Amino acid sequence: LRLIARISAAGIPYGIALDSTRGRLWVTLTGRNVLEEYQLTDGGLTAIAEFPTPRSPNSVAVDIATGTVYVTGTADGVVQILNPRSVRG
Repeated sequence: LRLIARISAAGIPYGIALDSTRGRLWVTLTGRNVLEEYQLTDGGLTAIAEFPTPRSPNSVAVDIATGTVYVTGTADGVVQILNPRSVRG
């Protein structure tokens, strides 16, 4: 591991996942029930999008083959499946 950048998040980061194929970093913010998407660049990180999640999004994982993102909503015992490409169009 090495530090490549620092970025301010509006909330408390909890879960983190890296899609090295697409250069995306995914971070859950449990206090706001959101998932933030960042683009990794030579200069660091750039915020791309924010997605609503189920309550208490404690964990996030990404399938690097498809780009599909999985978020656990531990408060209700659910899993959210997100395909960011179809959400953004």
